[in-house]
Amino acid sequence: MGDNGVYQEAFSIWLIPEPGISAMAREQIGILAGKLGSPIFEPHVTLVGGITGAREPLIAATQDIAKSIGNIEAEFDGISGLDEYFKSIFVRIKKTRMMQLANEVAKRRLGWETSKDYMPHMSLAYSDADASKKQELMAAIPAFSGVCKFVRLDLYSTTGNVGEWKRIAEFSLG
Repeated sequence: MGDNGVYQEAFSIWLIPEPGISAMAREQIGILAGKLGSPIFEPHVTLVGGITGAREPLIAATQDIAKSIGNIEAEFDGISGLDEYFKSIFVRIKKTRMMQLANEVAKRRLGWETSKDYMPHMSLAYSDADASKKQELMAAIPAFSGVCKFVRLDLYSTTGNVGEWKRIAEFSLG
């Protein structure tokens, strides 16, 4: 709920990878979900998360951001895991100038000021599993290497449980 007691819907803006990378990530998300009992979700790199506000202005903002960032690529940088539910097991993305600039463009368009450092990544599991279990599973994940092109920018409602998340709008990049 917001400060005035009114229900606040939460949103995230996601970069959606090219079909081949999406298929590879979707397969790993499914495998890990089976082994960890974790949820299934759309492969993505969060550009900006934790957004609140009205849908229509956010749809317009997402469209503007998609036009502004145009073609965008990321370089994979191995598999990692943190002791955080939403960063349990993920593919590291190099924080290139292109990725940083896309994040800055999005935050500026949203009028969003944050001191939080942007850490681009593509999650493969949302889980509270212990470190040893995650290490064992990470060792079996095939390498994500090279460059990934992003094909869309999606606005997602990320209110509620992962299974309740929904795509609100999608915009092609490039």
